[in-house]
Amino acid sequence: MTVKDLLDSVTFEQVSPYLSEDGEEDIESFRQHFDILRSLEPQKGVEDVCYIGMEYDEIDCCMKVEAHPVAGEEWEKVLGMKVKIALDVKVPRAKIVARCICGTAMYGFTLEQKQRTINIIKHEIDNWRNRQKRKHRK
Repeated sequence: MTVKDLLDSVTFEQVSPYLSEDGEEDIESFRQHFDILRSLEPQKGVEDVCYIGMEYDEIDCCMKVEAHPVAGEEWEKVLGMKVKIALDVKVPRAKIVARCICGTAMYGFTLEQKQRTINIIKHEIDNWRNRQKRKHRK
């Protein structure tokens, strides 16, 4: 099963209680993000695996479900990852999906967003270099 298969196996109504449980307040934004993820085509040939496990949260002092590596990855790549669930994970599938969409919503991006950000950074570097050149000419 891939992350895309996992997302397609639940409804947002099943996932939303777990988002609220984790303190997420903007449920409507997560609904939109969930819908976007479900509309994307997963990247083919992804070799990375999405590991689902239980980790101790030092802030809340309890064990929580975590999904790695979904944060900071391209959404299409995450969707193409095979899912491996640790044996100690005894939570509903919707709670696992909630962790996946939280991670991608906070830190992930589409290929277009990534390229746009790279272009902005390149533009800013070029502007900085040009300013430095002008300073040194004076």
